[in-house]
Amino acid sequence: MNANPGSQAFSDLGEERRLTELHDHGVLDQPSNAQLDRIVSLAAEILGTPIALISLVDRDRQWFLSRRGLEAQETPRDIAFCDHAIRSDRVFVVADALNDSRFQGNPLVQGDPKIRFYAGAPLITDSGQRLGTLCAIDRQPHLLTPYQEDLLAQLSAMAMHEIANLRRSRLCGLTEVLTRVALMEQGEQRFQQFRQEGRCPVLVTVVLTGLRPLNAQPAGVTTADRCLQQVAAVCRAHQGATGVLGRSGHGEFSLLWPDATEVEQHLSALKGAVEAAAQPLRTRVVITSAQPESSSFDSLLQQAAGTLS
Repeated sequence: MNANPGSQAFSDLGEERRLTELHDHGVLDQPSNAQLDRIVSLAAEILGTPIALISLVDRDRQWFLSRRGLEAQETPRDIAFCDHAIRSDRVFVVADALNDSRFQGNPLVQGDPKIRFYAGAPLITDSGQRLGTLCAIDRQPHLLTPYQEDLLAQLSAMAMHEIANLRRSRLCGLTEVLTRVALMEQGEQRFQQFRQEGRCPVLVTVVLTGLRPLNAQPAGVTTADRCLQQVAAVCRAHQGATGVLGRSGHGEFSLLWPDATEVEQHLSALKGAVEAAAQPLRTRVVITSAQPESSSFDSLLQQAAGTLS
């Protein structure tokens, strides 16, 4: 099962979809859990390697959700073995990196952690997106048996199942967007990231009015739920790879974008689609740009609340 994806590139659209799904799972820059750590330890034991990782391949980095035998939390994507591994649904094996022209000069081979052997099984979502890998690394060359490769693939599927469970625990069951608690956590992390990149974050708030009287009507609850689901689906479609979307209130969705460029690209289409999806409810879309003194996502939410009142 040794895959050889070479330098095949994702299409721009395919990569954006992959990144969107990765960010939707909400596990980047989050702590691991005991189950994921056990899976990583099992991978290391089964393959007989000192290092095993759950690696999530972001736009410019690979970030390690769980790791054994390695101190680093992330490395650049352009030197990541896992970036090769996610280009196939099969286990990707490098038996000896020093004898592989793709990796001989790689800084991770020439320097720490001095990779000689690598095996990575992609983390594949139900929709077929490959978010990263469960991988094993050694400083000595290795050969894997088909049985070991199959076990690594099975462990990768178990890890993906656990990651999906973590995502579900952070999502609103009705709308499948972040709960308010998860929105506050992930929104703060992304807000600070955007600030460090020198950007001015923008919050788009979508408000649905008329839910209470609608819920009082026969079959109104069903209609209201359908409207909320449809509006949430519209917002997800316009979220982008780096945006953060969640329910900030019962009839309110908040979408954090990195800067005004994202707003310009999406706002007109978003407004029209939200209005159509929310019928018979009324909608309001409010844009709030972070002030220079805004130091947190919570302060941006409060700023937006002042505009809505």
